[in-house]
Amino acid sequence: MSTDFYHISISPFAAIIIKICRAYTNSQEDFEDYYQEVCLQIWRTRDNFHDQCKWSTWVYRISLNVCLTLLKKKKSNGRTFFTSDVLPDMIITENRAF
Repeated sequence: MSTDFYHISISPFAAIIIKICRAYTNSQEDFEDYYQEVCLQIWRTRDNFHDQCKWSTWVYRISLNVCLTLLKKKKSNGRTFFTSDVLPDMIITENRAF
């Protein structure tokens, strides 16, 4: 990916990408992986963009699709990760059930 492409086509829409990636991740490491994958997919699919919508819409859709795909893959691996923010809430909920 060229630096020019990133600065012209991705960087101005970073807020969209960040918002979506944050919504589907619960750790900084996952967020960085998702963000990188989104940027890569935007670069890979840039030739498929034919001005049928705004570029920001294109970035939004790719971001959403990549995040949902990665989340689905993560769940299908059977791995569940909890952050320290999630774990105490679960313990409190489980204790109330008994």
